[in-house]
Amino acid sequence: LSNKITTQTATGNIGSICQLFLTEPDITDNLNGDITMAATIHIHDAPTEGVTNAALYVGTGNLILNGAGISDFRTGVTDGDYIQFLAIDDDGAAGATLEVARMFSANDPYLSMGGSQEFKFYNSGVADFGAIQSDIYTVAWTDYGATSTVVGWSGTPTKNIYYKKVGNLVFVNFYISGTSDDTMATFTLPYTSVNDTSARVYTSIRFKDNNVQSTVSGQMYLAPNSATAALYTDWAAEVWTPANTKEVMGQFWFEAQ
Repeated sequence: LSNKITTQTATGNIGSICQLFLTEPDITDNLNGDITMAATIHIHDAPTEGVTNAALYVGTGNLILNGAGISDFRTGVTDGDYIQFLAIDDDGAAGATLEVARMFSANDPYLSMGGSQEFKFYNSGVADFGAIQSDIYTVAWTDYGATSTVVGWSGTPTKNIYYKKVGNLVFVNFYISGTSDDTMATFTLPYTSVNDTSARVYTSIRFKDNNVQSTVSGQMYLAPNSATAALYTDWAAEVWTPANTKEVMGQFWFEAQ
């Protein structure tokens, strides 16, 4: 079918303009058996000989399917890397119950669910919504000793610094031992703590100062918005003896940015 339709200049509405208008077959069933298939349009199969084959093909514009008792379903595609699949509830387009789209900006593919897009998930330009295939609770410890910057020891002290990260929580296990050459003692961490006063981290440590094993606990302090752990010989932040053996060990956790 190929027709051109031009409306007259007039005031009023037109109910429908289309190339082909079909009504459902008005069937009076007098059979003793069943009608296996009843349809207004029945496409038996699609061709297979073309470069592009389709049982129903829309060259330009949107394909919109709807009907009584079902939600509208619409697909759209343009040359600008934009594709959309949309199931619409009775509230119209704003009440989409499921939508998968790559928007006109190539950096905004998303999956949305729920009326008015209550839940919308962006994926940083890659339309690939994956799943975690491993158990995050058995993540291995990472050796950070060679990378951490340690202050307060001369030469190359023994640095056993390990961490594991689960979500934003970072767990640290450390042991540092060597000859003291400073009244301070610090080591750096692989992540920076959150910038919040409630995120201050204090914990007890076992230590040796001036080659003497302490019988009381020392202190480790990690300030907010910091990636450096500071070590002290008591809870009053007493400094170290800059000579002989200095040894610290302990564990702590913090929330990373």
